Parts: sequence; structure tokens; C-alpha cells
Amino acid sequence: MRANTTQNSSSPSYVLTAGTVSRGDTMAELLLGTLALLTRGFARGGELRRDIKRLSAMDDRMLRDIGISRGDIEHAVRHGRD
Repeated sequence: MRANTTQNSSSPSYVLTAGTVSRGDTMAELLLGTLALLTRGFARGGELRRDIKRLSAMDDRMLRDIGISRGDIEHAVRHGRD
């Protein structure tokens, strides 16, 4: 995300080029939004690693029963089964 500033009056206006922050939000709100995005990203990464580890611990028969092969574990966790 990148914040653009424009000078319309005495206070700058911030608009994020990729995100849900609207015009006029304060710098503190932008920072909190960025922190929230980072936190969600780290949490999602932890969930992905946990799920990959759990599936990797299964034997090939169990994986075959749920319809994935050992080589497809990471793709299945990240993108679902196709």
C-alpha cells in the first residue's frame, strides 16, 4: 500500500492506492489499518503452515482418501482442491 498526499487546505488528504481507506483519514488511521493488514497476514501464514504440517503428517492412504497426493499438499492448502 502506498499513501498519496494532496494539499487542498492546511491538512493533507490521504488516499491508499490499494486498500479500503477513504479520503480524509488521519495518518493514525492509516497506520492502524496497515498494522491490521499485517497482523491478518501473519495469522494467515501461521494457519497455512499449521495445515500443511498436519496434512504432511498423514500417511499416503489417508491423503488419498481425502483426494490429494503428497505433492499437492501445499497447493491444496493455499488454493483448495481443483
